[in-house]
Amino acid sequence: MPSNVKKILDDFKEKRPLYEEFCLAVYKLLDSMLVDEEYKYQIFYRIKDLDKLEEKIIRKEKEGIVYTKLEDLEDLAGLRILFYLESDKDKFVEKLLAKLTGEVIIKNHKKSSGYEATHIITSFDKKRISLSEYNKFEGLKCEIQLTSILHHAWSEIEHDMIYKDTLGVVENDKKKSIFIRKEMKKILSEYLIKASTELDKLAKKIKK
Repeated sequence: MPSNVKKILDDFKEKRPLYEEFCLAVYKLLDSMLVDEEYKYQIFYRIKDLDKLEEKIIRKEKEGIVYTKLEDLEDLAGLRILFYLESDKDKFVEKLLAKLTGEVIIKNHKKSSGYEATHIITSFDKKRISLSEYNKFEGLKCEIQLTSILHHAWSEIEHDMIYKDTLGVVENDKKKSIFIRKEMKKILSEYLIKASTELDKLAKKIKK
């Protein structure tokens, strides 16, 4: 195992309890915001597994990105918020960004496979870090993923069928693999995107 990988993994093993506390603290703050605004949502949080962390460091190094210390990684603490409506996700992203005054990196993902989400990498600002219960989290970052339940469900299906190859054809049959990808894009275009739009329209009619 390369020395930088071992150093990062050892450091993470030692600091994992702190990251768990940090992730829970962010979760509570986000959940409170969502409840106050009366969104329909689901929220989850997780700390990256050691095996996945090792795999990521090695994979990124092959891509030319070298991590030398634990703090280089920004998604050790992760949260995912699933909204019933795409419009609710967009509204909450605006409100969240207005509240975040610490370091913020925003990435909007829209892949042809159907994955569509906003990723926000952030940390607690100086004002919150100055509070005794939060100062131990100084320098820690988390990744917040925000998407709709429909896009999340589609992403899970697409990931299992194509990348995990649960049907057992993608790796062994190139023609069937191409066919599956083509048909899934068709389903995405004709049904999922349309369903997301129609749900937003219905919600607006109900609120009138």
